[in-house]
Amino acid sequence: MGLKKRLVFHTTFADYRATQIIGQGGSGRIFEAVDDSGEKWAIKVLDVVKATKERTKRFKNELMFCFKNEHQHIVTVVDHGLIVEGEDTAPFYVMPRYDASLRALLKDGIPRHGALEYFAQILDGVEAAHMQQVVHRDLKPENILYDAIEP
Repeated sequence: MGLKKRLVFHTTFADYRATQIIGQGGSGRIFEAVDDSGEKWAIKVLDVVKATKERTKRFKNELMFCFKNEHQHIVTVVDHGLIVEGEDTAPFYVMPRYDASLRALLKDGIPRHGALEYFAQILDGVEAAHMQQVVHRDLKPENILYDAIEP
């Protein structure tokens, strides 16, 4: 979904230019963005209209958990900041841009021999979060991301 206006996310050390909206959920939007070197990223922004005190707290917890994450099956936040849109200010964070979600994989069809491998990786990530006393409140195929394996 293309953007109607230019949207740039500024952080202390980088600028990210949004190219399109790649997702939308109950508390925010996710943009594809490109940094100054041309690398693609995904940026999750809290929707200030839907930002209740509880959602803001959950967004902060999610950001902080993923920022300190080192587990290969949990998304890592690489940068974060605030964006000003009109009179509203919204927090955002930057994470790697993945090829697709489990939903796309399911639509394309997962080979039988690969299903258990994917399942094991998902459980590995969930277990790692649980060991840190973190529960994912919205575990669904759209929130499980993957990159195609390149030879």
